[in-house]
Amino acid sequence: MAEEQVVRMGSEPDISVENIGLSHFDPDILAHVVAGAEFEHRRLPGGESKMDLLQCALPHSFINRGIYSPAMLVTGTFSSNAITIGTMLRQREPTILNGSNVRLGTFQLYAEGAEMCYRAWPNATWMAFVLPRERLLEFCIDNLYQAPILPGSGVSTIESKTAALGDLLLHRLRDLDRSLRFLGSLKNAARLGESVENDLIARLANLVCTKPLIRRNTDRRRLRLCDEILRDTMKLVEGDPSEILDLHAMTKTTGLSPRTLQRTFQMEYGLCPQEWLRVERLNRVREDLLDPNNRDSITDSATRWGFFHLSRFSQYYRELFWRTPKPDAGPAHSFARDYANMAILSNGNPTYIPGG
Repeated sequence: MAEEQVVRMGSEPDISVENIGLSHFDPDILAHVVAGAEFEHRRLPGGESKMDLLQCALPHSFINRGIYSPAMLVTGTFSSNAITIGTMLRQREPTILNGSNVRLGTFQLYAEGAEMCYRAWPNATWMAFVLPRERLLEFCIDNLYQAPILPGSGVSTIESKTAALGDLLLHRLRDLDRSLRFLGSLKNAARLGESVENDLIARLANLVCTKPLIRRNTDRRRLRLCDEILRDTMKLVEGDPSEILDLHAMTKTTGLSPRTLQRTFQMEYGLCPQEWLRVERLNRVREDLLDPNNRDSITDSATRWGFFHLSRFSQYYRELFWRTPKPDAGPAHSFARDYANMAILSNGNPTYIPGG
């Protein structure tokens, strides 16, 4: 069930708010949950299959928020022409981002085109603020009379020197999360949207200009290793989709010892390698069943991806996706299309390219 609210007020900038609730896992809709980004989502064991997404287009920036009730693994890259500042609003266990734990009250700055491997445990809520780098620097220079040094690549964690300042910003973002969905229905939405944007930029400018603690949490070697393991494992599944794969086959393909594989998968994804193989194959079956052009039966899809005991396959599928396996095209929605066609122009004005 989705609601979309768009307000246009004469010559004032358009403010749009769209809220989408998903009761099932659909990777196509989730692919563009952050403006300008390209992500691949995989459903992991843990949590009910329920997601709530919000996108808010402000005059010169975008706010994105997601609540993932299930555990999720997300890989991909951020916008190539804007920076993204993200944080966890709520989490029961520390999220794993590029091999590092993300604590509440810290903020992640993703440079243009930054790569991400994000492992969220159940019931995690994140928020991302996407804006041109020049917009933030201009505000800092004009209002705080200094130009902060922002990382030019990768991902960095920004943490206020005093916990109180970080907590204050976190509480402000939580309040914003509760009110954003109603912004589009207000008569003065455009003016309020501009005020929200200016307030956020001011708070973030103060954060980056007060000499915060900045940690680079993109360990290139570790990120590359995890990416290679993930890629090799997926190639193994694709190359022998119906083959019975085990830890020995994975060690042979990746060139790593069983102990290194076990430790890496447990640290990064919270699963042992054998569990990951099953989850990856279940996600592939899910993709088949969501594909409107797929004419194969459920049995054909299950056996193609290595599930020969069909009752056990149905049990695994229900446990992971919280629904029985059946062809499901999912709800038609413009959410992914809008983000796929989104561009942030060099002058800082967000725009949509209709129809791609």
